[in-house]
Order: sequence, then C-alpha cells, then structure tokens
Amino acid sequence: MNVPQAVFSNAVVTAAASGGTEVVHHLIQQGADVNCEAEFLGTVTTLLVAAIASDALDGLQKAQLLIAHGAEMNAPAMGYSNALQMLLHCKVPYFALVECLLDAGMDTDAPSAPNGAGTSSEMAVQHYRQDEAQREAWKDIILLLRRNGAVFFEGDLDFLLQQTWFLDTLTADC
Repeated sequence: MNVPQAVFSNAVVTAAASGGTEVVHHLIQQGADVNCEAEFLGTVTTLLVAAIASDALDGLQKAQLLIAHGAEMNAPAMGYSNALQMLLHCKVPYFALVECLLDAGMDTDAPSAPNGAGTSSEMAVQHYRQDEAQREAWKDIILLLRRNGAVFFEGDLDFLLQQTWFLDTLTADC
C-alpha cells in the first residue's frame, strides 16, 4: 500500500477518537505513527485522544494497544504535561485507565499543566473535595497515585491527613 505517512497519522488520531480498537490496530499494522499529533483545539496526541474521547472500555483498550506499540507516555498536549493530567482534569475518575497509564510509565509528578490546572495529584484531590457523587472513585485514584509515588503538596497533604482512609493507608505501610 503506497499511502503517505501523514494520511495514516491523521487516520489513527481520528480512529483513536471515534473508531473501534480494530481500526486503530489495522492502521498501526499499516504503518501509522502511534505518536503522531494532530491539531484539534491545540496539539493532541493519539494516546491522549484514545484516553479521553472514547467510552471507558474502548478507551482503555485503545490506550493499551497504543502503549504496546510504543506510544510516548509523557508527551505534552493541549496545555497539559501528559495525558494523565488531561484525563483527570476532565473529571473522569476512570481507575482502570489511570492504572494502565501509570503501569506503562506515565509521570505522576509531571509539572503543573501550563494552563494552570495543576499536577495530577492536585487535580485528584480537588475533584475528591468537590465531587460528592464520585468521591469514592476519586479516593481510589488518590490512593493509586500515592502507590505510584505521586507527591502531594502541603495544602493537599494537610487535607488528606485529616481523612481517616488516607491515614489508614499510611499506617498500613509501616
């Protein structure tokens, strides 16, 4: 097949956003760059699009596929230091996808997003405080970030130290 790389790159970003996992896999097999970028409200990466533009299971499967084929884990996009920050800023406490990104080497302590949204841990704590309906899910994300070495800064750490569930994890580690 003699198709320019740019055509595949644009197609793989589009497929990551709205196509099935099989389409993404086919495009990768045909030579699409898993680290391509596209302009959509700023620069987006294929992994970022897969993480935020799909339903939960489909997004996870696409992210796993892209990671398995060498997706750059910490590429900045859309004013965020990495896809994890964008995912958390979108107020999506999707544990399995966050866990997948962290297991693959996503930086939990990437600098605060240039757009001022904060670090991953800051966003997770903020959502825990504000989102009563999903508080338990945000608690799980906070604990996952902590287990993966995330740094919690003074204000957030002071707040977390007042939470029994957080203290319980600290004493369990001793």
